[in-house]
Amino acid sequence: MRNGKTKKISRISVMALMTLSLMPWTAAAQETVKTATEFQYTGDVQTWTAPQTGTYRLETWGAQGGANTSRYEVSGGLGGYASGELTLNEGEELYVYVGGKGTDSFENIDGSCESIYAGGWNGGGDGGGTAGPGGGGGSDIRKGSTEISDRIIVAGGGGGGVDPAYYMGDIYELGSNNGGNGNYLYEEYAGQSGTIGLFGSYCSDTAGGGGGYWGGQSISGDDPVSAFGGSNFVGSLYNTSSLSGTQAGNGMARITLLDGLVADLSKITINERMLSLNVGGGTQLVVTAYYSNGSTRDITNLVTYRTSNTNILSVDGTGYVSGINRGTADISITYSEKTSTGKTKLVSSRVRGTVY
Repeated sequence: MRNGKTKKISRISVMALMTLSLMPWTAAAQETVKTATEFQYTGDVQTWTAPQTGTYRLETWGAQGGANTSRYEVSGGLGGYASGELTLNEGEELYVYVGGKGTDSFENIDGSCESIYAGGWNGGGDGGGTAGPGGGGGSDIRKGSTEISDRIIVAGGGGGGVDPAYYMGDIYELGSNNGGNGNYLYEEYAGQSGTIGLFGSYCSDTAGGGGGYWGGQSISGDDPVSAFGGSNFVGSLYNTSSLSGTQAGNGMARITLLDGLVADLSKITINERMLSLNVGGGTQLVVTAYYSNGSTRDITNLVTYRTSNTNILSVDGTGYVSGINRGTADISITYSEKTSTGKTKLVSSRVRGTVY
């Protein structure tokens, strides 16, 4: 009877240990994956790194233009909206620029014509005169670097609000256009700084244009005056959309993972499979991972290297191989990565090296 009890207890202990050993995998599978990242206005560039290989949706909203808060209480134009999708590899970086709202204006009590109302960060044009508000900044995302030429998606900012004005005996109702209309383009690269409001000869109230891929135009002169929103841009993205007049206040941006979980590791390749080195010579291995969605990734610095004979060949953690003494040896390369099912996939390969 004692032996029977002992065996029963042993079985229970083994089952308990198996259950405990499976708990981390179960917990990992139940973790909530954060698929969307939102970016609010900060007045500076924000860097984002792709957490895994997959398809992502990029969305940008331009900022609103400043309001004219004098006797007419005219709101600034609303910022535009642009979206599109692209495939990114794990570790790729994007640079996010969220536009700021243009500065509201007010009519100076002393009648001064020298006020400047700053445009919103990232392209909003300055306003000027007695009541010319600033334009809204555009919001954009850049890939490769922070240069303006690397923008892949842009949402235009709204133009500054202006007064309805009495001019030459006629009444003109001149609210500013909304960001992203794309109809009034100042110049090709004006997106980096929207049109700056100028001063007319008679204290004109000139609102700043909105920033965008192309900055919105700002017309200077006596009343009437007007300012236009910056234009949207979606580059070479797919499944795109573009709207005007959607965003009040500061701009924003969002990056959403759509189907990253289906991009599982398929195989790895090495640039050289047979090495021939002189004693004292060396060469660099390059290891590439291939995924089920057709994307690739350089994993040279992420794999594990081992040599079968350190007296013949040596290899460091970056994949650089050195010939030590004459002879033949193998270098094994292993790489592991978690799949969409929560399991870890281990892939290995081997390189034969001969030192002369």
